[in-house]
Amino acid sequence: EIKWKRLLILLAWDAIYLLAYPRLYSDVATILTARNSTGGRLECAALQGVYFIGGVAAFSVAHIMFFIYAWQYGHHTNWLIGGVAFALLCAWPAVPTVLRVGWQIGVAVSFYTAFSCATLASVSGMKAPWPQKGLFLLGVLLLIFSDAMIAQSNFLGMKRSGKLIIPTYVASHVCMLASWAVCMARGLFAKMG
Repeated sequence: EIKWKRLLILLAWDAIYLLAYPRLYSDVATILTARNSTGGRLECAALQGVYFIGGVAAFSVAHIMFFIYAWQYGHHTNWLIGGVAFALLCAWPAVPTVLRVGWQIGVAVSFYTAFSCATLASVSGMKAPWPQKGLFLLGVLLLIFSDAMIAQSNFLGMKRSGKLIIPTYVASHVCMLASWAVCMARGLFAKMG
């Protein structure tokens, strides 16, 4: 079935971006800590914003692809779950983040929050067998939690939240990969039987 192939391609896209991201982050950190000829710190907040917005755009594409993948399983969405998640994420950390950062990053965070919640609505409405749906749903929830930890750590000054970013991000992809494996196994057993 073509659906699992699309998910595998999507996970590969996300993994490639994750592998590229540390290099981008390292370059930004180097630029931000550079000194000009008089010994003063260079002001590169605009450059940092460009990298951040680029990352938000790339991960938004991933969420759109997750939405499309889930939509293929019955064309249903559970907008109640997506709406409740959006309201909760707007209360914390999206609105406080938007209030503390410039409007460009605020707009990017707002759109990304909307994409994340639309993905959650689509995944919660999937008409797939429970292990496949449950693992994928858990993966999306962990991804959204990881994103909330990024906002808390980077924009709201809650640095301890930063320790949860990578573990929950990796766990989200393990769950999505397990969902894919369940789908594959089901397809293989169906062919054998």
